[in-house]
Amino acid sequence: MIAGVVLVLIACYQLFGTGIVAAHTQANLRKSFVNGRAKPRLGKPVGRIIIPRLGMDLVVVEGVGLAQLAEGPGHYPSTAQLGTAGVSAIAGHSSGWGAPFMKIDRLHNGDLIIVRAHGGVFRYRVTGVYRIESKDTWVLKGDWETQARMKLVLTTCWPVMTSLHRLVVWADIDSMA
Repeated sequence: MIAGVVLVLIACYQLFGTGIVAAHTQANLRKSFVNGRAKPRLGKPVGRIIIPRLGMDLVVVEGVGLAQLAEGPGHYPSTAQLGTAGVSAIAGHSSGWGAPFMKIDRLHNGDLIIVRAHGGVFRYRVTGVYRIESKDTWVLKGDWETQARMKLVLTTCWPVMTSLHRLVVWADIDSMA
């Protein structure tokens, strides 16, 4: 009986408590976010991601480790910095820790993704949404069928509440300001 109660409490914390912690962390990150060009450090804010279709507006931190993703979406350090030429990639949880990427499967080709970084606003358009194997890291190179100078990749574990596969969203630069 006690073990069952403990398991329910752990599940509730994972589903709801981590979301409260992540929301508090996001509020603090918004206060400290500086839209500058300094070399990013793990866990520090590097940009904001806004997805109007999903009502999402979150601060992105540098790094994709457990500690960084507990704060919100994380930029893969091995990819181009947000707002620079090349392929930039961002990971986010699909469950727990506020589940920032839980609904990215609802994106469609042509949907808008806005990134604020390096003193600029970068508007991307979705070019594809795919389910892949968890070992398929080649997706971080972006959509090979397009020739855009700047590309964005979003990744999350899929289906929700598992890490069996990955859901990937590819997007190409549409405009910059």
